[in-house]
Amino acid sequence: MNNRLTNAVIVAVLIIIPVVYFSITTTPLGRDTQRLKNAHNLEEALKQYFSDKQSYPVMPASTDCRPPYNDTPGLANDLVPKYIKSIPQDPDTRPCQYYDIYWSDTHNYLIMANLETIDRGQYDGNWCIAAATGPTPKDWEKYKQCPPLP
Repeated sequence: MNNRLTNAVIVAVLIIIPVVYFSITTTPLGRDTQRLKNAHNLEEALKQYFSDKQSYPVMPASTDCRPPYNDTPGLANDLVPKYIKSIPQDPDTRPCQYYDIYWSDTHNYLIMANLETIDRGQYDGNWCIAAATGPTPKDWEKYKQCPPLP
């Protein structure tokens, strides 16, 4: 009887996990939460890279969207697979598969995220700083840190 109960619980969990994940990533708040998690994962990979190389990767060229958007896939050559399994993708099916910006002067970096749920009046074009080290570059000073999400 215990084996049946254990098997039933395992099956229930395996059914619930995809449903919960799908519902989380299909709402604007869920997608924004994932975007900030993605930025955090990139930040951790960048810290490890810096620890090994004493510099951050140079700013890559944009891939399939107008510059400077969608440039994080260019970090794959430097970060994957040693520092991160893969470059996180945006959870939405917007025109850009990766809707974020990476800036670096090799001593500092900045990761910008485009969030759906923040106040456009307070955050220029819905962009905010999701992760950074060092001073904010002059061209980016108008952007604020991303707000904590509920």
